[in-house]
Amino acid sequence: MSQSLRVRLLGVVTARRGETEIDLGPGRQRAVFAVLAMRANQMVSREALMDGVWGDDVPAGAANSLYSYISRLRLALGRSNQVLVSERSGYSLRLGPGELDVHTFDDLRETAQAAWNRRDVAGTREALDAALALWDGEALGGIDSPFAVVQRQRLGELRLAALELRAETLIAASDPSAVSELQRLVRAYPLRESLTGLLMSALVRFGRSSEAVAVFTDIQQRLVDTLGIEPGAALRRLYSEIAGERRASSAPARPAVFVGRSRELSVLRGRLAALDRGVGGTVWVEGGPGVGKSALLAEAFADAGVPVVWGSPSEAAGVSGPAVVVVDDLQDLDEAGLLAWHRLSKQAQSEALLVVGACRPLPRRTEVDRLRAGVGPGGGDVLRLSGLSASDVVALVGCAGSSSVAQVTAGNPGFVLEVVSAIQDSGAAGDGVEATDAIQRSSAVQDVVRRWLGFLSDEAQVLLRQGALVGESFDLGAVASAMGVPVTSLVGPVEEAVDFGFLVEAGHLFRFPHPVVFSALRG
Repeated sequence: MSQSLRVRLLGVVTARRGETEIDLGPGRQRAVFAVLAMRANQMVSREALMDGVWGDDVPAGAANSLYSYISRLRLALGRSNQVLVSERSGYSLRLGPGELDVHTFDDLRETAQAAWNRRDVAGTREALDAALALWDGEALGGIDSPFAVVQRQRLGELRLAALELRAETLIAASDPSAVSELQRLVRAYPLRESLTGLLMSALVRFGRSSEAVAVFTDIQQRLVDTLGIEPGAALRRLYSEIAGERRASSAPARPAVFVGRSRELSVLRGRLAALDRGVGGTVWVEGGPGVGKSALLAEAFADAGVPVVWGSPSEAAGVSGPAVVVVDDLQDLDEAGLLAWHRLSKQAQSEALLVVGACRPLPRRTEVDRLRAGVGPGGGDVLRLSGLSASDVVALVGCAGSSSVAQVTAGNPGFVLEVVSAIQDSGAAGDGVEATDAIQRSSAVQDVVRRWLGFLSDEAQVLLRQGALVGESFDLGAVASAMGVPVTSLVGPVEEAVDFGFLVEAGHLFRFPHPVVFSALRG
């Protein structure tokens, strides 16, 4: 009996000593235990216990039944340990630190809130992950009593608040999983406006403003149909901000350090020079997240010498040359926006107007692909950005020994900067420590790699994880066999992973570019 007691209320109500589960008895006896556990280390009066178990329908003889339940619980819990003791006109369940999951949950929530208040995003998420891991189903599971109903709702609200705060940490860390996590929560709680607001904010963060507007439209219709009310003021205000600003973007800041991209800069500046001769044109810039599309355009047009309009193609209609129109995140345009961009590009064939669009190649949209296909034949240029060279990576981060960083990131500038920041923040790099060693020893770098893996399609992520189960290099046929799919179905995901730099062709095999990528996928 020397082992400490562990009580779970965040799931089916149980009590254990070591690995041995204690028999808490039948329904109402367990309901008595639940009241005492929820109010651990406090005196709970007999009247409060009876009210918690029976509510307003306390039967005759309830006091005798309560006495029997207490006696049996005391025997089950261990009379000699004085766990369940009599105090004046009631009883108290005495539990030590860490013995009740609800207390641990509350402590971790407080830790998370304190970390959030001091803007420690990683610390907040760590505490919340630990708090949410304590849950195993609905709180006070197996207990049907008035007290359990009230406490189940209260604890459920606290859990949902913790999930909301965790989602905020994902958004703050620019973690792509924020969107899928919030979509899952919104499906589970379709009328909770705070969750919908977070989902809208996450979509905007990842350049999906049109989807954010659609999410608002969905909940607006749902609230009207279900409750006969409109969304609250906070959600309507967020919608107004997104709807009013999603295509009214401003010029991105010129990067403090800009390296590489000499060919692309030459093309863009050549187009600027052509404007002086009255010759317009179209340029399509594409590449994955973080590859530097916005940085390239900000650098190229920083000293353009002609008006540069950044934002919606619809707002740029009627612009007369010589001028430049730049539309970022072209893949997010609605049908009207795509049509306006097409008209501007036609206009640029006969006027001193340079029309530039920046676009992510994935996920694919037929109408966007159609616009891209028309750029080249129309006399335009298609600039496809890939990763920086190893020497450019060194120049970007300002330190030697960065070849491993270039390997891990395939030279993607945004990815590079996050990896270097993770190394520095974790203290893994120091005097005499090579970048290779620092990457290997830093769990923070693996977290960054996992976050960037989230930019891939689900199919590409599944392929990579299955490949990692085979080994650091693998045959595509073997992976297809393990997945139970034809090899041809993996061609697209493989090309995507290779293009992003998470796979490298090695003869007839594919391998991961660096051990930390392999470890992140296996972890």
